[in-house]
Amino acid sequence: GRAFPYIGLFLSKNDLEWAKIPAVAVSEEIANKIIDRLKKGERVKAKIRVQVEIKDKQILPMVYAEIGKPPYILFTAHICHPKPGANDNASGSAMLIELAKVLKEKYSEDFRFGFAFLWIPEYHGSQAFIEKFAELEKYYAVINLDMVGGSEDRSSSTIMIIRTPLSRFSMVSGLLEYYTNLANSWHESFGGEGMPRLKVKSYPYQMGSDHDIFNFFGIPGVMPITWPDRFYHSSEDSIEKVSKDSLEVIGKGVLATALALAKAEKEELRRFARGYAMKYLGELSIDREIEVAEKLVMMGLARDGRFLGFDMGHDFEFEAWVRWEKKGLISARTIREFDEKAAEELEEFMEDKKFSVHLHELLMLGEALSEEEAFKALMEEFGEIDREKPKRALEILKRLGFVSF
Repeated sequence: GRAFPYIGLFLSKNDLEWAKIPAVAVSEEIANKIIDRLKKGERVKAKIRVQVEIKDKQILPMVYAEIGKPPYILFTAHICHPKPGANDNASGSAMLIELAKVLKEKYSEDFRFGFAFLWIPEYHGSQAFIEKFAELEKYYAVINLDMVGGSEDRSSSTIMIIRTPLSRFSMVSGLLEYYTNLANSWHESFGGEGMPRLKVKSYPYQMGSDHDIFNFFGIPGVMPITWPDRFYHSSEDSIEKVSKDSLEVIGKGVLATALALAKAEKEELRRFARGYAMKYLGELSIDREIEVAEKLVMMGLARDGRFLGFDMGHDFEFEAWVRWEKKGLISARTIREFDEKAAEELEEFMEDKKFSVHLHELLMLGEALSEEEAFKALMEEFGEIDREKPKRALEILKRLGFVSF
């Protein structure tokens, strides 16, 4: 198409040593014209003008607001990408503003939760917020709003509800699923049941936005997102591509989730939590035997109950296998600052898109379980995996001081 893509966000200090050669991206349309001429044996010349500014550092702001008193349900959205960035992520940042307006009007002193709102640069901002400002015990759960305006017809998007990882099981995943589907109910079927307006599907934990960082630090994080997006990270991510329907469905689902957690009757929440736990475990057990997952779900419910003000679930005592010394996103780029060869090995592992999810979830599980139990829980959550690759990755991380056993 005619879109000009952008890449290379957030260069590292090491990248700045070499990344001083002016470069441009061209659209697929222009690229194909150049390729066609080259295939014909023609010599192609290009004249370009690059206006660029290279800085030693970039200071990006964080904005934080609270309504009511703790504990809080925290809503997050990143705001840092190049213009126009309508779906990624003006959509999430704008929804955060609207949620703050509505929840300020709705808030009552008898709510069991207050509400907090955080606008940050993606990943870097949430990491800095936790390390420098946040009191983690104040937050019950995080709902991260990223790319919430993609359209089915223009962007080929589906509304995805990304659940918490098993290691951070929480009924907040179930409530977000339930209320998003309720908001998406439209025309009646031949039997009188509501039909979905848009494609909506719930998914096991996936990585890719700020909910990850909060999960790493022990706060259950979920994310509604529209994906894929044909105009992702390009000059064509403009306002006319944004879907009002997607914004409405997700916005209503998130708002209803927050209000239910804040003011629903205890027995309603207890019943819902029990039902969602059965549904979640039932889905896992269709394909495989589960054992450790049941205990982790009970532990998640126990944490939910402590915040909600009633007893449910059950805590178990385990002997932790891993100590995650340097919490945060682990990538080949992160490791390259310490060891180039190790980074290359890790990069090869991460060619499998699921590997990063498995590695980070294994670390979260390992902070609560033994090695055998952690791997067992990981496979109960995601199915069979090659144990040797994450074990090798953990050896690298141990040598570099990221983890200890």
